[in-house]
Amino acid sequence: MKLRPICDFAQARREVESLRDGDLPVDERIKNLVAALRMFGVQTFQSCEGHPPRKRGSRRPFVQTELAGLDLVARLVTHQNRLDRPGSILHNNQWVIHPTVHCLTIEPRELGRPLKVLQDGAEDFALTLRKLAKEKL
Repeated sequence: MKLRPICDFAQARREVESLRDGDLPVDERIKNLVAALRMFGVQTFQSCEGHPPRKRGSRRPFVQTELAGLDLVARLVTHQNRLDRPGSILHNNQWVIHPTVHCLTIEPRELGRPLKVLQDGAEDFALTLRKLAKEKL
């Protein structure tokens, strides 16, 4: 199976703009990664941009996807984790997949980094997937 986008980024971003968690939209600093994953057909259902330690919620950015997409998610994360990626904003921006009984969680490997660096890493991952989509179209 080849890594091919099923839609363009603008279409995926519009779809993400319409998603809601109750009354809340998708967090701004994770929106582009959610859209980039959906652009490749990954079905996401929960995400978070991460929050400072004193606030309620996750302290790191993450995206949760359906278990059925493991092969595709693994291939996209492997592409992101290549160390020879030209034009990468961040050095060593590695991401991991944590499978559970109900879903896959995609999150940064280096959780000890400051939140802004982890959020920048999510933007970098989204940019990498957008570049990959352009190569495949």
